[in-house]
Amino acid sequence: MKPTHFLLCPTCSRSVPAHTQENFCPNDGAKLLEACPSCAQPILTPFARFCAGCGFEFASLNPTPHHTHPQGPTAQEPS
Repeated sequence: MKPTHFLLCPTCSRSVPAHTQENFCPNDGAKLLEACPSCAQPILTPFARFCAGCGFEFASLNPTPHHTHPQGPTAQEPS
């Protein structure tokens, strides 16, 4: 039986099975990791914080969110 692979958000650590085909985290907009960016080993557990193959810390990526969140109205300075 083929092991289940997971997609992992390096920002909030949310994970989903790879078959869901999500590309970005709905919590923060970060691109989900399909595998370790250092050694390309697939992510085989939804609880991974580090790569089981090379020890790379996924949170160290500090990704930029894909979408910018709209800002509310800004306070105007008195004239």
